[in-house]
Amino acid sequence: MESNKPLQAAPLYERSLAIREKDLGANDISVANTANELSTIYLAPGHYAEAEKYAQLAVAINEKSFGANDPVVAAHLDQLALIYQTEKKYALAEGTFKRALAIRQKAEVAPTKIALSMDYLADVYLTEGKRADAEILYQRAAAIGEVSAMSPSQKVMFATSLKSLAHLYRGEGKKAEAEKIEARVKSI
Repeated sequence: MESNKPLQAAPLYERSLAIREKDLGANDISVANTANELSTIYLAPGHYAEAEKYAQLAVAINEKSFGANDPVVAAHLDQLALIYQTEKKYALAEGTFKRALAIRQKAEVAPTKIALSMDYLADVYLTEGKRADAEILYQRAAAIGEVSAMSPSQKVMFATSLKSLAHLYRGEGKKAEAEKIEARVKSI
């Protein structure tokens, strides 16, 4: 019963979405944000088609509002790519995460946001068996984390990137490298 709690909110969000579309217009940013919330609500209990539909709507609205290469679009692309990844649509997830990363790099956003995009994409690479590509991105994300000033939540994200790199190294039999990184994670 507990796992259905997020889904119970869906009708309220859908009503809010309809009201906002009517009052503010279909391309208003608050419509995009509500659609993104709906995608999160539907993803949790595994209603992938609905989650995907609302995430795509959020991306489309933000592309119209901000332009296709705005960092706001990248954030919504991450949500869409996470849905694809959950659905095991790895090629779509990879392409969508690549687009989000490219947007962030071009827009020169905070390095920690770029590192997060790298980490997401590396996770997909690892799942696809592209270990060398994953390793490169995990290393780049870790390097960004080493030199960036971070908030506590960003430090957690950085530690997660490091743990992923250590996991990759363990899978490759690189025990010494993995242990060195795991010690760094503990210090964080």
